[in-house]
Amino acid sequence: MVAPLILFLMIQYIPLFSTGFIPLVGPKGMFVPFVINLFHIIGVLIMITPLSTWFYQLTGKIYLGALVNASLVTWMFVSSQVIAPIPV
Repeated sequence: MVAPLILFLMIQYIPLFSTGFIPLVGPKGMFVPFVINLFHIIGVLIMITPLSTWFYQLTGKIYLGALVNASLVTWMFVSSQVIAPIPV
């Protein structure tokens, strides 16, 4: 699950560090925040995948793992966002 995301980060950051060119920017730079959030997404996926598997093996049902994963992912994404507006 994490390997394609790491490959995408390599496609994005290797040209950036070697030549200073950003290959996948998107219209008006809308793709950049997604790429920055990929570091966070990879960390969350590495944490919740074994946890979900463990809950499934423990209970034999997918519901407890899905509930715990949804709660953790929501908590991590909400806590990593900026709450106060930044004056520009």
